[in-house]
Amino acid sequence: MADETLHPGLGAESWAQKSVGTYVEEAETRNAVITIDSKAAVDAACQTLIYNRISSAPVYDAETAKYIGMFDYQDVVTYLLLLFNRVAVTDLPASASAEPLEASPQISASNGDGMPGFQPNPRFTEIMDHAKALIETQTGTAGSVPVKLASDLSQRNPFCAVTSELPLRGLVDVFADGIKRVVVMDDSEAKALVSQSALIKYLYERRSSDSKLQDFLKTTLRDAGVSLSPVISVRTDVSVLDALTIMTEKKVSSLAVVDPDVGMIGNISLSDVKYILHRGHHSLLWKSVLQLITYTRRTQGMIDGKDQAPVFGVKLNSSLEFAMGKLVATRAHRVWITGDDGQPEGIVSMTDIFRLFKVKLDDNLEEKEGNGAVAAA
Repeated sequence: MADETLHPGLGAESWAQKSVGTYVEEAETRNAVITIDSKAAVDAACQTLIYNRISSAPVYDAETAKYIGMFDYQDVVTYLLLLFNRVAVTDLPASASAEPLEASPQISASNGDGMPGFQPNPRFTEIMDHAKALIETQTGTAGSVPVKLASDLSQRNPFCAVTSELPLRGLVDVFADGIKRVVVMDDSEAKALVSQSALIKYLYERRSSDSKLQDFLKTTLRDAGVSLSPVISVRTDVSVLDALTIMTEKKVSSLAVVDPDVGMIGNISLSDVKYILHRGHHSLLWKSVLQLITYTRRTQGMIDGKDQAPVFGVKLNSSLEFAMGKLVATRAHRVWITGDDGQPEGIVSMTDIFRLFKVKLDDNLEEKEGNGAVAAA
């Protein structure tokens, strides 16, 4: 039986010590992992994401029988900006800004060649040379560049593998470090893909059956000590291409779209690039962000299978439960913190929420160890 006092503030006996493998079984996430062949063209890889309604997928190299990285919408945006000369090779990070994950037999972050941690990405110039040759020789399009060159191109969401034995407490630590999703591996086979949003949904939906977890979720964002990310905004007339460039330069995944007369009217995120790629609507890159918002609200049900949720915000005195409920209901990856005037004052991402869980778990562990030392004395 698990030690019920290990993390008394979160009911860890029911979830924090549970293994990732058990979670996968309980959460019914045992569907086959969607993978992308490393030789597939970037355009085809994008369509795989859109068709399967997923935001990322591991890239598999059949020749080496290894997973060489992840491919997601941030990689797509970086790829497009390279092709349109919106970012120079020297402007892109030589290595990821995050610290390498601590070495562990249950966690492995890789740059694609099996080496732990984050390594420099030498493929930027190769992509440009490849695309230029295809266009000049008229043997294809820039989209014919193999996805293996664009995999992990943004260097913000690297391939991260965990074993099924890793406790959920360890997965919280991984997500608190900014990793957006992990691949659960059994030997060399991918068994499942677990994302931040999936674990948020799992914890939110089981709150009523776990009194200690529910007590924690009643804490307000302010009392929990949430750290707000600053709001970066653009006007409604800014082009989509300019907005994507700003997000890449500022290393953010979302921008508030503001009308000078009425305030915030929407937001644009890196994942919105899927609406541009769907059926080849590349002309949207030169449209305004307001036109993109209008287009996405009209077509999102067709592409995502759900209606476009209105812009929403929460207050600092809103509960963690309320914020998580918003994320689950809208399938968003962040919530806007708004002031009394309804204007955005900050952003709380899923990474921020997992950092709150990590702090709480760490505090409870220190409290238990302190009580144990007192008892021993």
